[in-house]
Amino acid sequence: MFRKLAQDERGNVSLLGAASLIAIVGLAAFAVELGQGYSARVENQRVADTAALGAALAYSGSEDVAVLTATAQSIAAAQGILASQVAAALIASPTGDGSQAVQVTVTTPLALRLARVFTSTASMNISARSIASLSGGGPACILALSNTASNGISANGGTSVTATECGMAANMNINTVGSAKLIAKTVRTGGSVSSSGGSSVTTAPTPNKITQNVANAAVDPLAGSSDVSSAIAQIGTYTNVLSGVAATGSDYTLDYNPPNSLKPFWNSGTSTYTFPAGIYTIKKLKLSGGIKAVFQGYSTITISGGIDHGGASLTFGDGPLTVVGETKIGGGTTLTIGAGRHYFGQITVGGGSIMTVGAGDVDIDGAIDLAGGSTLTFGDGNVAIGTGSGSTKDKSIFMSGTSTLSFGDGTFSAEGSITTQGGSKITFGKTSNHYINGNLDIKGAAKLGEGRYTVNGDFTDGTGGTTWPTGTMLGGKDVGGYDVAGINVTLVISGKLDLGGGAKVYLTAPGDSSSGGISNVLVANTDGDAFSFGGGSASIMSGMLYAPNSTMTMSGGATLSSGGGCFMLVADTISMKGGSAGATICPGMGGGSSAEVMLLQ
Repeated sequence: MFRKLAQDERGNVSLLGAASLIAIVGLAAFAVELGQGYSARVENQRVADTAALGAALAYSGSEDVAVLTATAQSIAAAQGILASQVAAALIASPTGDGSQAVQVTVTTPLALRLARVFTSTASMNISARSIASLSGGGPACILALSNTASNGISANGGTSVTATECGMAANMNINTVGSAKLIAKTVRTGGSVSSSGGSSVTTAPTPNKITQNVANAAVDPLAGSSDVSSAIAQIGTYTNVLSGVAATGSDYTLDYNPPNSLKPFWNSGTSTYTFPAGIYTIKKLKLSGGIKAVFQGYSTITISGGIDHGGASLTFGDGPLTVVGETKIGGGTTLTIGAGRHYFGQITVGGGSIMTVGAGDVDIDGAIDLAGGSTLTFGDGNVAIGTGSGSTKDKSIFMSGTSTLSFGDGTFSAEGSITTQGGSKITFGKTSNHYINGNLDIKGAAKLGEGRYTVNGDFTDGTGGTTWPTGTMLGGKDVGGYDVAGINVTLVISGKLDLGGGAKVYLTAPGDSSSGGISNVLVANTDGDAFSFGGGSASIMSGMLYAPNSTMTMSGGATLSSGGGCFMLVADTISMKGGSAGATICPGMGGGSSAEVMLLQ
């Protein structure tokens, strides 16, 4: 019996069948999970391709390496892929043409279930890589947007423009003659590039990065910007001036023969009237030559017929002062007003006179008219100024030569134009928006406190040769040697920008919008008025000059530099007739050049 059992082979078939079944099941498991891996590989490749294209476009608009990973991860996240599973990098293009490319790698784990019977590995990584080219040359910092002009950018004479960190782009032709030299990192044009007479258009540091006859070579970098559109919409805004209301009292004629009512306040030994703190209702206040008068604080004073000050000095202590009618100060006198809420009519300060107003809000129902050599100073507080009549019609401020006007920090509104003559000096305080419903015409020196300047008219620097002395600080910068200076400012204007011959400006845009300006925008105009830089002007301008509908002209000898910041020109057309400029891309501006990206691998 045992011999028969030993010779029985029927069980071998079962053993072989079981062993074969295990192998078949294992192969099936690997096949199933191989299929899952292939599906994951296809999906990862799709995500990597999309992320590479998106990251390349984002980099083309900013040239900020930090945007690569952030953009790629954001795109992948929309497909349910974790940020830790995405890597992006800037690499040399595999085409070998010296250009750059963006590489994105997506790696996700695939859990092994059936195959774990045969391996200790719990999962395997599925990777996909994609490379996108950067053929657009990166963002442009000099852009001419016109689609109709013969030349988008033209240069002649001794023009020298250097933009080796960014591109130059024009939708129409780029033309140079004479000895003009235009150098940029890349050059793109919807037309052609032509040079004659020893002039040249070149690229550096990589030569021959010039692309011609391409569609949308220059694209408005701020098209659709809500910051710009909302700022433009505020042009023409100003604060209505509040007029003081004063009851009619009696005249105060302060001379050497006081009436009985004023004798208690008179000191003939010092030629001084001294009025104790109190409430005063005065019709007209007039001081004769040599007279001094003091209204001690805290006092509430209303004057219904104006002030005619021809004396030696007039002082008001702290407290509200209301003057209906003109405050007129003769030559060589002083008027000092303490802190308080003040109302004035027209203010006229004669030559050599000094007027000082303490802290507090001020409404001026008229203009400020300063004669040569006069000084008017306001403390911190909100200021609203109306317009005058006669020689100051439609003007809020008129300053003759060598006069000085200073405002403290606080809101600022001018119902009319501001005009200053050669030798004058004006200082604006800090506020989020300075509203000027007219021209800002500077022929002397000006310091612009930080914030936005919304000007319903022209901004003109027709310098009279007046500059701030060395060591004059503004916003942490020494602006000595410049006539118009502003740190962290944006000029939003409806008219022309005109920097006359010999103008020296030091203007920088804010790096963000916290001051009230537009981030990295120095000047904005969408109405099409001309921007011009006269011969001999030498300026530091940091930020974007944004005039998408305007002709921008730089005449012989004009020099523009960024002072270590960024500098961009965006205009309808750009014409350079001598002079020099350097340009760099401003953070977050995108540069407006229509980058072309494509998948390489």
